Amino acid sequence: MNKTHFNFQLRKNRSNPNGYSPIYFYANVNGAVKYYSINHAVPENSWNQLKQEVKSNFADYQIINNDIAVYRSKAEKIRFAADQEDEIISLFQFEKIFSSGIKDLKDIFTFIEDDIREFGNTY
Repeated sequence: MNKTHFNFQLRKNRSNPNGYSPIYFYANVNGAVKYYSINHAVPENSWNQLKQEVKSNFADYQIINNDIAVYRSKAEKIRFAADQEDEIISLFQFEKIFSSGIKDLKDIFTFIEDDIREFGNTY
């Protein structure tokens, strides 16, 4: 069973010239920690730390909150898949999957089938 902890933090010490602070995704995977930028920044008064989301008083709050949900979901899927396989993952393995996406590429035929399903309408 993997021990993971994921949350989102406003990095107030890295504010931009507009006074907006970037939002970072914090991942603790079996004791190893990594921060990922989600490429969004908001003013401190628009961040709800308890809910880990942007308040509705910020113009792009829906877009940012959707991105937060995607990051959280992707991280949980990786943890869940590793637990299902009864495999302990390292931060390196987590990062590799998290950065590239969640695909099961066991062989070339699986890759081709996934590619056809994903891009079949464009061919």
